Amino acid sequence: MDKPYSIRLLKGKDINRHLPEVASLRLRVFKEYPYLYEGNLKEEYEYLAQYVKPESFLAAAFSNNELIGAATGIPLAIAADVTQRPFIDNNLKVNQWFYIGEIILAPQWRNRGLGGLFLRALEDHAKELHYHFTTFCTIQRPPNHPLRPRGYKPLDEYWREHGYERLQDLSCELSWIDTGKGHPSPKKLIFWYKDLEQKK
Repeated sequence: MDKPYSIRLLKGKDINRHLPEVASLRLRVFKEYPYLYEGNLKEEYEYLAQYVKPESFLAAAFSNNELIGAATGIPLAIAADVTQRPFIDNNLKVNQWFYIGEIILAPQWRNRGLGGLFLRALEDHAKELHYHFTTFCTIQRPPNHPLRPRGYKPLDEYWREHGYERLQDLSCELSWIDTGKGHPSPKKLIFWYKDLEQKK
């Protein structure tokens, strides 16, 4: 039986054509806890423009021509300074690292294996470009946050199951407007990593 979805690696004009769909999905997904992000399409287009670069990665999943998921990645050496800085300050060579921007899925398509497919595709892309490590960051919210849903569990175990570990003592700070707030506030994000050269 055919899969009810297809995953496409987007490049060049294909990325530009699908930017509105990817931007809209990002706004929907990151409005949820724990990110609680109140963004806008203009900012999303500016952010996604970096994935038009040759070594960047943008994959999208479609079902019946509707975007249901996306994954982005970029060499850390050309990522934003706020992302690079913790590595530079800890004497880590940024040209060995590939940064995973996000893996986002529409709610009804979660827990169906798509996230793992995206993650492997990102890692394969990084290996093809001869990067030694993949890394990404996740937000840290207090356990007693008033908007934390009942039964919410962080994805820490999921990342560990896929071979990722915390990068101890590395973090960065980003600011954005939380849902229901009128002004941006700083958030701490921690880094995870995977050694792509480590034999299983």
